Amino acid sequence: MRLALLTLAGKVISDASGKKKNNVNVPDFIGVVEVKHSIKGRIRYRVPRLKGDNTLADYITSQLSKVKFISHVEASAVTGSLLINYDYNQIDPNMLTAAIVKLLSLEEEINKKKDALVTRELSNMKEVLNLAVYNKTKGILDIKSIYLIAVMIFAIRGIRTAPRMLPNGYTMARWAYKEI
Repeated sequence: MRLALLTLAGKVISDASGKKKNNVNVPDFIGVVEVKHSIKGRIRYRVPRLKGDNTLADYITSQLSKVKFISHVEASAVTGSLLINYDYNQIDPNMLTAAIVKLLSLEEEINKKKDALVTRELSNMKEVLNLAVYNKTKGILDIKSIYLIAVMIFAIRGIRTAPRMLPNGYTMARWAYKEI
């Protein structure tokens, strides 16, 4: 049920975006099942799960070959590519995507929370910077402790010099306390 909803949502989103890969409009699940090329009756997927797994490539080939309106299936464990020739008038290409997801048990991977590349890289930069500060101060400080000290300094300064400023010193002191 959830897979059908995901497929339907993907179709709606891809229809709304107006981006088509040639003649067929099929949703992508980036990093899980991606449409690399498609025309009516022929579609090529990139499925990273297939890469390096000959058994899985043989399994998906044999299962999809059993479908009446699929004339040719070719799965490559070397490239992680899956090529399907099918009768466009009989099979909706979105159902092919759904079948691949179901056969390879990729539902959980599709539903997994994913972070954008920029978010991951910023997180890595933060960790590297934190480690550099920690090592340079021989374990006395890290980024969090520097942040807390700075907030506390601004809080104390705010309480003493401008008690009516927003955010006021008391608010900043609470922020620092919550971070401890």
